[in-house]
Order: sequence, then C-alpha cells, then structure tokens
Amino acid sequence: MSDIRLTGITKRYPRTAAPAVDDVSLTVADGEFVVLLGPSGCGKTTLLRTIAGLERADAGTVHLGDRDVTGLPPRNRDLAMVFQGYAVFPHLTVAENIGFGLRMRKESRADVEEGVRYAAGLVQLDDYLDRYPSALSGGQRQRVAVARAVAVRPSVLLMDEPLSNLDALLRLSFRSELKALAKELNTTIVYVTHDQVEALSLGDRVAVMQAGEIVQSGTPMEVYDQPVNRFVGGFLGTPPMNMLPARRGAQGWTVAGHPFAAPNGAADGDELLAGIRAENIEASTTERPDALPGRIRLVEPLGSQLLVTAVLDGNGAGEQNVKILTPTDFPAADGTEVWLRAAPERVRWFDPATERALGR
Repeated sequence: MSDIRLTGITKRYPRTAAPAVDDVSLTVADGEFVVLLGPSGCGKTTLLRTIAGLERADAGTVHLGDRDVTGLPPRNRDLAMVFQGYAVFPHLTVAENIGFGLRMRKESRADVEEGVRYAAGLVQLDDYLDRYPSALSGGQRQRVAVARAVAVRPSVLLMDEPLSNLDALLRLSFRSELKALAKELNTTIVYVTHDQVEALSLGDRVAVMQAGEIVQSGTPMEVYDQPVNRFVGGFLGTPPMNMLPARRGAQGWTVAGHPFAAPNGAADGDELLAGIRAENIEASTTERPDALPGRIRLVEPLGSQLLVTAVLDGNGAGEQNVKILTPTDFPAADGTEVWLRAAPERVRWFDPATERALGR
C-alpha cells in the first residue's frame, strides 16, 4: 500500500478555453477510499488518468508513497485501474483474464494460479473460471475486470465509473460488494463517479469537483450536511437542496414575504440564500404561526416516501417552489394547503453574490 500526493496538477487539452484540471492538490492516505465526484466534464477522469500515468500533466507532481512517479509510465507505478467499459479479453477465459496482469509480470505459474484463485474468490467468480466473457452477464464481466486489477495486489487501485454500464439493481448489489471488497483489500483506492449515491455510500472521503477544481473534500456526511457553496448543495442530494431567497426588511428576515429565522449577523447586505434539504422540512396541514404557508403543486410517490412539490404563498414577493420528503401517509394532494417549517440548525446559509456558505 501507499499514499497518493498530488501537488499543483494542471492539465489543458488543445483547443480548449479552460484547463480540464486546474492546479489541483490532493492527498489520499494509505488505505483510504477517496471518491472523486462531479458532473460530466469537471475533470475527475482526467485527474484519475494523471495518477495512472495515462495522461501527462502540464504542471504539478504525482507521488505514490515516497516515489515521485510524475514521469513514469503506468507499468512502473505499481497500480491497477478498472475502466468504465469492462475491457475484458473476449478470447480468454475468466481465469486467463484475471491472470493477465500476473503473466505480464512474468510471475510463475503457481503464483498466477494462486493470484487468480485469490481474486476470483473476492468477487465470487470461483465457479466461472473456465467460461468465456460471452457467457457472462454484464455484472459478471465487470467482476472479471475488478478481479484482474486486484490479482496483481497493487499498492493503489483506481476505478473509473465501474458501475455506470450496469442496470439499477446490479449497481446496488455490486456497490455493496465493492464496499466489502475495499475493506478486505485495505488498499488505497481512488474512485471516480458522477453518481452521488455511489460517492456517499462508498467513500471514506468525497472530493467534489467543479470546472477542473476540487471545491470541497470531506467525509460523505460533511459534504452532504455542510456544503461549502451553492454548487455542492445543489449537486448532492435527491432532490437537490432547496435554495430560498431571504430578504431583510424593517421587520427582520423574510422568505417569500413571510417571517423567517436567519442567523445573527448573517450578512451586511439585504439578501441571503437559505439552503434546506427536503428531508429537513416538516410539513403540516395544520396552520402554524412559525411556519411558511404554501400549497401542494405536485405529489410523486417514491415507494417509501412522497416527494412533494409545494409553492410558497409569495405574499407579494413572488412564488417559490420547495421540494419536501414526507411519509407515505401524509395527506398530500394537489392544491392542499400546507405549512412548512425547518429547524434553524438544519438551514445552511449562502451569500447570493459569491454563492459560498457563510463562515466557510
């Protein structure tokens, strides 16, 4: 195993206005599972490929453990990578695919067989070693790709959206298997995804990327509960965090023209954004003096919950849509009047000019 230290990594592709990766520094501790999360085009795959040596950075350095590997080819970095596509060899059996890296290292036959058995056991492919990829499901082919990477026992394991080609049910089961596999391997892992559920459920730490930069890095619950800016709050969460304009007047702060508790000394200006997650809003069909009045516009059953879209009564300040998650027995129907309340400690405040969280 080894840690990863990226310092000032910058990568620009020809004929592009902005760099794909812009002066990124990141440290991944020995044995840590870090997820690079962000929308398409944010630079996360480029950063991963730079760690692998598949891309050469225009500036910056890559250290794996005590080695500066910035100029080394991938084969000399003691790492393995699982790609978005299965990338298995159709003319080789499962066992031959898994053992491919070991054979390229010219390991003995006994060591290759031992490595194949070890890796196949980790991903539950013991009974499929004599089959060819054409006889496997998509999930099984991806297991082959993971086993091939694991078999060489790399000090660093890189994974580029390995679940994106699987259907929803397979993604769920494979995600659980990857979590267990990471604990078993206890190796340093960097995992790229645009799927926030994968990121939050898999990673010890999540690094959120936007426009080639890491804008926030922390534990899954830190980045979810304490977003550093509006982008992170809006990108993480299903549905995204509600962003409600709050205005200061003679009678204090209001949202959609109604009184709303804002933090003391919130800002020098007269506007803020109140960020509230759907699950942190308490909805009631009974009028409450400390709640915002609204009416239900849309109800979407999700099975275990209802996703309710309500529109706040603007009281002359304009309408504002709010997403709420409620129990399935909540009496929700289009047009129903509701009163919405969020505990003050669950509200996150943002400066509308900079879009950064207050105090961050």
